[in-house]
Amino acid sequence: MVEKKSTPQKYAADVTADVVARIPELEVRIPDLVARVPELEVRIPDLVARVPELEVRIPDLEARIAELEVRIVRLEAARDAAIAGLVAPTSGVPARPAATTVAPTVAHEKITEEVLMVIAATVAAFLGERAHVRQVRLVASEAWAQQGRVSVMASHRWAVHRG
Repeated sequence: MVEKKSTPQKYAADVTADVVARIPELEVRIPDLVARVPELEVRIPDLVARVPELEVRIPDLEARIAELEVRIVRLEAARDAAIAGLVAPTSGVPARPAATTVAPTVAHEKITEEVLMVIAATVAAFLGERAHVRQVRLVASEAWAQQGRVSVMASHRWAVHRG
């Protein structure tokens, strides 16, 4: 890249030198570009013919986007409600039984379709492919919490101080 020099004449000379230096590179590309012109000329009528079809589809696609936005809002609300049900309202910490007590048997609550969709979407995002959710249940285990703490601690860089 050419930097502007103190005089306009020097700047013009540098720009000219840069352009002249790029001429061989551009000359190599010209035959390839000229060879593509007939191919592109053939495609232009097809593309022009598709414009009305695409113009008709745009409102349909906009309507579909609006529907999906509404669905996303509903799913996010369901997710937030599900998360709120798992978090104790006063402390902000997930509710779990004390380590010395045995978790009581909880009656099976109905899980809404939205919550199942959120779970399925999360699993699909994690696995990278679609998965069928067959069963959902809450498992109380200290191992998950401990593994989470181990993971957080392992992510920190430990500095070794030598005196």
